[in-house]
Amino acid sequence: MPVHNAREYVEAAVSSVLHQTYSDLELIIIDDGSNDGTAELLERYAAADRRVRLIRRTNRGVTESLNEALDLARADYVARMDADDISLSHRLATELNYLERHPKVGIVGAWVKYIDENSQLDKLRTIPILPLSPPVVQWFLMFGNCIFHPTVMARRSTLQHLGSYRNEAKHSEDLDLWLRACRVTQIANVPEVLLHYRTYWSSISSQHAGPQAELARSLRAQFISDTIGIDATPESLEVLEPRLNKQVSVPTENYLAATQLILEMYRRYCQRTILRPAEKNQIALDALRRIALLTLDRRVVRLADSLRMLRSTHPILWEALSPRSIQTLTATAQSYFRIHRQRPSE
Repeated sequence: MPVHNAREYVEAAVSSVLHQTYSDLELIIIDDGSNDGTAELLERYAAADRRVRLIRRTNRGVTESLNEALDLARADYVARMDADDISLSHRLATELNYLERHPKVGIVGAWVKYIDENSQLDKLRTIPILPLSPPVVQWFLMFGNCIFHPTVMARRSTLQHLGSYRNEAKHSEDLDLWLRACRVTQIANVPEVLLHYRTYWSSISSQHAGPQAELARSLRAQFISDTIGIDATPESLEVLEPRLNKQVSVPTENYLAATQLILEMYRRYCQRTILRPAEKNQIALDALRRIALLTLDRRVVRLADSLRMLRSTHPILWEALSPRSIQTLTATAQSYFRIHRQRPSE
């Protein structure tokens, strides 16, 4: 657990780890130069519980703190935790059980619920339903980060093999690690909420959203090239990102190029990856969902027209869907359509 000036929230975070149902653990805390009383508070925890191993030093940043903690770890499995989040009591037991039952998986994450600065559940944000199986996770990683970093448990040997976190990927060090990990192991998600994830403006991810997004696109472009042999530019990947908070629609030429990119990515990924029928269905659904969102972002007037167009222009994707997935696609488009109609006109 890297910590820097987190006095307001760190007690809840530490307590949530120390009260896990799986209690045979060591909590390594790197106090990264705190000056708000956090370090003194953590000293009390270290004195009261021998499982707490506290390292205090000058500020060096999150990446170096994570790598220092990994170097100090002695167990076969290591779990990530942030100083402002809250792990549910069965988190470690659940993730450990998953890794022991799936020896080919080197990294596992979980679902989260969002909480605000007052530790209240954010009712305006739904639980993100993340992909589960490794092939579907790898597909999603080509479009963005689908692993919540503070939910992760990993095999220490896997992280050591990868060389841990890279300083060159500052603010996107987690995505960089997942993309590199896909070359040597499998990554999965547990279909269960195991962490309450705190969101507020002063968090690191909020402060560095712009540079983080630019670096993430470059990392994903390289990953797509390495995985399926498509040279996608960071600019083309930006078009695929959600645009709910933007007032400018996707230009027609960019929309058409993005649609073709998704179709070609789907075709090559299915050719190069062993997929079970259910996994192919999930990937086809995601590809169509992304195309549908692009379509609606161009201010298509009628939702029904958009869905009919998807069915007629992308029959290979549509035929891979189960009836339930078609219902899911329709519901997703309807939800987006309602928000889309509420946006100010140009």
